[in-house]
Amino acid sequence: IADSSWRGVIAADASGQGLFESDRQDASLTFTFHGHSVDLIARQGPDEGRLLVTLDGRTVGGLPTDEQGRSYLDLYAPNLIWQARMPIASGLAPDQHVVRLTVSDGQPALGNVDALEVNTGQPPAFPVVPVVILGLGVLVIAALLVWDLRTRPRREKFF
Repeated sequence: IADSSWRGVIAADASGQGLFESDRQDASLTFTFHGHSVDLIARQGPDEGRLLVTLDGRTVGGLPTDEQGRSYLDLYAPNLIWQARMPIASGLAPDQHVVRLTVSDGQPALGNVDALEVNTGQPPAFPVVPVVILGLGVLVIAALLVWDLRTRPRREKFF
């Protein structure tokens, strides 16, 4: 949910060929998601400012805080960087969460959002290929041992 001061901008270098930006202090975007972690994908550059960040209505641990104790992401960079990934939070309970991004009152007052990437916590895929290779290796070694035992000359012991 965005307030009216955010505008869509067509940008070929953005991840979806566009992004949202606002140059109004206190302009905010609110996202609701289900997942274990969330990252902001944004444009960084010399004209960009800070986005204040809250998660579930609170400051976000692990992010820097300003003089007022508000957590933020700094979009400033000396050179233009498209699709910069900035972690917001990880290790979250697999519940519904709300992220609110607000253009800071500092200078410059320019913020943008290219995308939010949410980790839904899907388990990693089963490593089929390494398991099959390991299994084949074990079978080959077992076959070589059996072959070696069968082809060895038997020693008979007489007492």
